[in-house]
Amino acid sequence: MENLEDLLARICQRHPHFPRWVGTLSPNIFGVGYSFAVIDRWRRELEGDVAALHEKLRLATLEYNLRKDCEMPVPTRDEFAGYMALHLPMMLGIPWQRIRGDRRHPIPDEIPVRIKRSR
Repeated sequence: MENLEDLLARICQRHPHFPRWVGTLSPNIFGVGYSFAVIDRWRRELEGDVAALHEKLRLATLEYNLRKDCEMPVPTRDEFAGYMALHLPMMLGIPWQRIRGDRRHPIPDEIPVRIKRSR
């Protein structure tokens, strides 16, 4: 099994906007980042099963904690399901505030994302 650092490097390589996107989502940036990394890696293989993906995250976090001799918490299954719902908007670069209906100030060098609606 790939470790969490490898998964995080993989998601950052595949989605260069990911660090900025996830940086404003939660104060627990590592838990959120690792959750998205696990979702990005195994979502297709596990057919989007939240319970199976959460178990992958739990095992990867346990391995990380043992290897680094630390206590990084695992998000609850409900929190993880929320991150799972935000995975597609993250891949598309749509700000999470837009999905949740929050107002936010744009970042100066941010590229605006426009969603073309069919008529």
